[in-house]
Amino acid sequence: MSKKKKNPTRLKRKLLDKYRLVVLNEETFEERISIKLTRLNVFVLASLSTIILIALTTILIAFTPLREYIPGYSSTALKKKATELSYKTDS
Repeated sequence: MSKKKKNPTRLKRKLLDKYRLVVLNEETFEERISIKLTRLNVFVLASLSTIILIALTTILIAFTPLREYIPGYSSTALKKKATELSYKTDS
């Protein structure tokens, strides 16, 4: 039982251990940016970035003429002509 209890605390510790990301000027070794991160922060940030990128791509394709380049998706002009022809043939 004690081994099962250690695993969640070990995982929690790994996720919450703090790391420091430092960006230095290579010539002068001056510290430009210093950020404290945890693995959990990096995972959440990467997940959110992926979700936002997928959502923006979907919106871009759905609401712009780019959707006509998707195979099997007909153009709006072709759809209008097809509906007009169907109205003419019905009457």
